[in-house]
Amino acid sequence: MEASRARIYLLFIPLWLLLLPSIATGQSAASAALPDQQLWEFGAWGAEAVGAEIGQHFGDTQITMAGFHVGRVFHRRTAEGVAGQTLEYTLELQPLFLVTNVREAYGGGFAPIGLKWNFVPRGRYHPYVEFNGGAMFTQKDVPPVNTSTFNFTAALGPGVMIRVRRNQALSLALRWFHLSNAGLGYNNPSFNTVQLVVGYHWLTFRHGSRGPISNAGRGTQAKE
Repeated sequence: MEASRARIYLLFIPLWLLLLPSIATGQSAASAALPDQQLWEFGAWGAEAVGAEIGQHFGDTQITMAGFHVGRVFHRRTAEGVAGQTLEYTLELQPLFLVTNVREAYGGGFAPIGLKWNFVPRGRYHPYVEFNGGAMFTQKDVPPVNTSTFNFTAALGPGVMIRVRRNQALSLALRWFHLSNAGLGYNNPSFNTVQLVVGYHWLTFRHGSRGPISNAGRGTQAKE
């Protein structure tokens, strides 16, 4: 179990290594507006989930995950004097899925169905709500005892993106994460967990947009 804990701590080290130089060089960006002209988003993330199978005590199940995220804004809503909002299609690749309690199991998966509702206030912080659904494959039955090595997944919850450079942001999210074989196995106890997610993102903007600019400068961004 100590080895499992060490893997969990090591999981977040690359994310913090990315964050430290951004903080050192990007403090001047704190007063800039977050990008309501965002088009694409690419990211990497790590997560730790705590929960239980149905009928167990909360905390009996612990899951470590890591993956990659791609998002594409397909709808935006703006109004004079009102914070902008965008709707984004997301796709996640999840190469690390590690169950560390009650039994150890590992695998990987993907979430091809995702939506992210972004709120774009004037400032450094960019709150959002996201949902995604997908599938997970493991080398053992998860949860254990006559279940399945294939499960469906769903995640839902709020988060916030914090700009640390002109086109880069750190994200912190809290999600409800559900895993179930939907009756494909003899048993289907399911996992219901609360998941803390830390990520780092690279953003691109619509053609002709230079990204966020300072509030102290020329005010708002040029629109198409």
